[in-house]
Amino acid sequence: MIHIEPIPPDNQQWKDWIKDATEARERLARTSLGSVKIDEDLYKAPRVTLLELFHNKCAYCESVIIADQHLGDVEHYRPKGRVTDEDGKLVFIGERPHPGYYWLAYDWLNLLPACIGCNRPGQSPSGVVSGKWDKFPVAAFRAAKPGEEEREEPVILNPWRDNPNEHLSFDNELGVIAAKTPRGEANIRILGLNREGLPELRRSVYDTAQLHYSKFIEAIQEKRPDEVEKYKGLIARHQLGIGPYTAFARAALLKRDREFVAELERLRKAVGVMGGLPN
Repeated sequence: MIHIEPIPPDNQQWKDWIKDATEARERLARTSLGSVKIDEDLYKAPRVTLLELFHNKCAYCESVIIADQHLGDVEHYRPKGRVTDEDGKLVFIGERPHPGYYWLAYDWLNLLPACIGCNRPGQSPSGVVSGKWDKFPVAAFRAAKPGEEEREEPVILNPWRDNPNEHLSFDNELGVIAAKTPRGEANIRILGLNREGLPELRRSVYDTAQLHYSKFIEAIQEKRPDEVEKYKGLIARHQLGIGPYTAFARAALLKRDREFVAELERLRKAVGVMGGLPN
């Protein structure tokens, strides 16, 4: 999971959708609670654009989603209808089930591309149950009408707004996401971020990023400008979040960069001790 800056596209298709979505939101605000109907086609319309903003990846686990195949959903961060807690139990407001965050059904900052593994409820071969679906646990206060959501403290991370690095650690060669905070631990558990298959794929990306860094340094040392540019471009793709599991690629690059800087400092001190360079 990586943070994505919420910069809206500057094209007419997106602007037209925003106009339609805004009008639909205004209609919902005037609708009595029992008459709320969500237009599925409308909120799914920007699917391809959302995928592009997330570099064609799941917003949660960074697995690749292919736009012309049904490998992912337009996921409502705050559920548009039924709302359950972390354990899948129905959330109540007073004596009534929570109505859902229907007023955010067409809010693009409440929409995320999500793979089936992260979004839909499922059970792994080892028996672990995960999948966000309509789960939306909060720390304390629960919003039940427009505007109140600003007071909530969501448990699930929102890549549009949150910095996953504050809660999750990607710096290991095993490809396993570790928790830095209780909130991070809950995200790993709810979304199944370490479900079967993911650690192996991340480990490969981690190793590849380290290799790209090593080749980049070698090309500089051996004065091969074409190779320098090649690996510089590959490293830039990792840093920009292009490609699967770039949270691990970035961690690998940062680790190698720290090692390289430490080695340079060691050499500088060694040369300085020998009198070749001043400290």
